Amino acid sequence: MDSKTLNYYVSRHGIDDLNRLISSYSCFNDVIYIINHYSKQLKFSLDNHNDIQTKEISQKIKNVLYFAFQSYYKKQCLDIYFDWIKSIQQYCFQGGYGHSIHYTGVDVPHHWCVRPEFYDIVKNIPEEVKIAAIINNMIIYIEPKAEYEVWST
Repeated sequence: MDSKTLNYYVSRHGIDDLNRLISSYSCFNDVIYIINHYSKQLKFSLDNHNDIQTKEISQKIKNVLYFAFQSYYKKQCLDIYFDWIKSIQQYCFQGGYGHSIHYTGVDVPHHWCVRPEFYDIVKNIPEEVKIAAIINNMIIYIEPKAEYEVWST
């Protein structure tokens, strides 16, 4: 999964990719024009180093995306993200030979390896989980190459 989060897309480096991202997901079809409008304002604000306005517009973008997502999927972003994290735990373990997996969140189980025999199941992250992660500035990364992983604290 692309490890870019919403913070990236509303930054100077990612603003040009924001509209491309939004148009690639059908759940945002109804808000493309609103996001396009806000992204133009945000780009202007970033170019003029107006930090207060940048923060306000970034929050507006997040709110529009969040509510569009919630309206489309009939569930909150974080619930979808955390439900998926919990659902993959049966395929994961802490250390040994497997595919390293990294994800962010509070109060979620952390298992650092996906068993090789389950990699094809876990690597196919559902679209709504990817979007939920982006909107909530969460990261999911699964290493394509299996290696020996050591669990340490």
